[in-house]
Amino acid sequence: MRSRQWGWAVLSGTVLMTAAAAGLKLWADERRADQSLEARVKAIRPVPTGSASCDAWLAGRMPLVLVAMGQSNAGNHGDPPASTAPRPPIPVLHQGRCVMVQDPLPGATGSGASLWSSVHQQLGGQWAGRPVVWMVMAVESTSLQDWIEDGSPLRQAWEREIDATVATGWPIAGVLWQQGEADALSGTSTEDYMRGMRRLRALTEARGLPGPWWLARSTYCPRADERLRQDVRAAVADLVDEPGNGFRAGPDTDSLTGAMRNGCHFSAEGVKAAAVLWRQALAMKPPQ
Repeated sequence: MRSRQWGWAVLSGTVLMTAAAAGLKLWADERRADQSLEARVKAIRPVPTGSASCDAWLAGRMPLVLVAMGQSNAGNHGDPPASTAPRPPIPVLHQGRCVMVQDPLPGATGSGASLWSSVHQQLGGQWAGRPVVWMVMAVESTSLQDWIEDGSPLRQAWEREIDATVATGWPIAGVLWQQGEADALSGTSTEDYMRGMRRLRALTEARGLPGPWWLARSTYCPRADERLRQDVRAAVADLVDEPGNGFRAGPDTDSLTGAMRNGCHFSAEGVKAAAVLWRQALAMKPPQ
């Protein structure tokens, strides 16, 4: 009897130790993830020293602000063009300050080309007859949960940026959302992605950003499982199909494969092609 009791005690102790070890590992993994996200947020590019103000470019005109958000393909992670000729600067709001800048754009991670510079050129610098100013918030390898979680360093960063943008008093035409690869890789379900997007839109609206959201289908990554990619794509399609929820169809950038890619990111040709797709999507429903 004592032997059996001793055996149960050892077994129970082993189970408890195993559970404790598993819990400690989970805590450590989450801690590392938090630290990694914090480091990536700190890598967001600032306004380059000596950047010119937007005042001369605006020449007294009231602009429309386009807010571009997402992960690496919304950031400065595209391949730069082969030509060494300098590209014209575009107007970007960062921390409430409007400056004329070239790639890589402030507000995003990465040191390469930005999709939004090419979109700006595709639009001819204006939309619905108004000059366009960009606010970019993009951090590589970020999941939707990183954007909405309480206390997340990324959420704190975009909240500050949106507050500063709203404080300018310039009308915000909407949000261009280019994200989904991280959630396709991690296996986020269709329902969870839809729930997360509704939450993110509600959070931004509460801070004074009521405009519509254009959602790209952006899940392509060579190592992503096709079934998991389809879950995120289905979420975007379902959100766009829901009447009156503020989500609109952006481009299907998953269609850009092969020479249009450098791994998960856009090649130089892919950046151009994605910009064309974005222009076409925005032309479907211009601001009122």
